[in-house]
Amino acid sequence: MEEVGMGALLATANGWDGAAVAAEGGPAHRAFGGSRARSAAWLVAELALRPGARVPLVEIGARYGIPRLELACIAAVLEDAGILRPAPGAGGVWALCANPRRLSLGDVMRLFPSPDAAAAEGPETAVARAVAQRIVEARRLCEAALGTITIQSLVATLEAEALPAAEPAPHVASG
Repeated sequence: MEEVGMGALLATANGWDGAAVAAEGGPAHRAFGGSRARSAAWLVAELALRPGARVPLVEIGARYGIPRLELACIAAVLEDAGILRPAPGAGGVWALCANPRRLSLGDVMRLFPSPDAAAAEGPETAVARAVAQRIVEARRLCEAALGTITIQSLVATLEAEALPAAEPAPHVASG
């Protein structure tokens, strides 16, 4: 019997069955990128931007409009995956424990699959199936691209964008 972590139990209790409908029906074809996946990516990026800082999850939740219960479930799933851990001290403070140089956006987002509505809805016609298949293919490409973006590279980009452009050094004439 497979061991189930607390994050999976909380997620299931809150209606996230993690099942995704896909054209071929296999787990490798799960869609991802729903609101919970984005919220998880925001959470991980925020914690990676402030290594060692004690940032309460409610602060991050308020910034992005993520309800407390949803944030708790997301954090529990990320803890089960070894990405976050509760920080010592006051409750609600978490820390990034995964290596941001090795952890990718794709790694985080894959933990929160969403149903592939494009493949699940619509009439049973050749056109609907063809459109659904192309959407599934595009999502696979997106997932592969997100797998190449590490949390560290995302943080470096954010930090570079936040810093003002360096002034060119004044030219000093040599005599």
